[in-house]
Amino acid sequence: MQLDLGWNNLIYNFHISPELLKFHLNSIHDTAHTPANMKLWKYSNTAKCLLCGWKNCNLKHILTGCRVALEGKRYNWRHDQVLRVICSTLLERLKTTPPQPKKKNWLVFKSKEGSYKAPKNNWEGEKRPLDLAKDWVLVHDEDETKKGFPQHITNTPQRPDIAVYSDSLKTVYLIELTCGDESNFESQRARKESRYEQLLADISAAGWTAQ
Repeated sequence: MQLDLGWNNLIYNFHISPELLKFHLNSIHDTAHTPANMKLWKYSNTAKCLLCGWKNCNLKHILTGCRVALEGKRYNWRHDQVLRVICSTLLERLKTTPPQPKKKNWLVFKSKEGSYKAPKNNWEGEKRPLDLAKDWVLVHDEDETKKGFPQHITNTPQRPDIAVYSDSLKTVYLIELTCGDESNFESQRARKESRYEQLLADISAAGWTAQ
């Protein structure tokens, strides 16, 4: 969900349910009814987490720091739900026939000194990466349905969240999802980039292009 708090987005974005919008606003401004806030507002005499008993159950603890939620795979479930939304969008895109670019008819402007010549080469539009082939295959890895990395590209036990590859182009795109607290995004990004450095090297050594 984009962090767009403009009135046009809040009022006219019909994809946002009232419940989701309420959580969105409360989470951004840290006004959700967490145990920590309820104690701060004097509606409760304790700020403990109801699951693990942590003394200060704020929003960050609920979303990323609860030991019971971690061991109970609640965070895995949330991660996989977001992953499915991304995969469904990608699959719809892969099924769609890329639009054929239209040649642009350039105008010739006249000035006092004469006329400007139109460009020699007509612009034919920009091709996006997924428009360059028709044999893209998407493989995604969930907690309950584990799928390995395509072994014909390179032999590895590693399992990125999403791999989109084309045999004809010998190109693979790796997508790794992190559902964490905003304060941890940079550290999580660095950790995951480091995790797949060897995989990227192996893919390149096999004659493939990886991004």
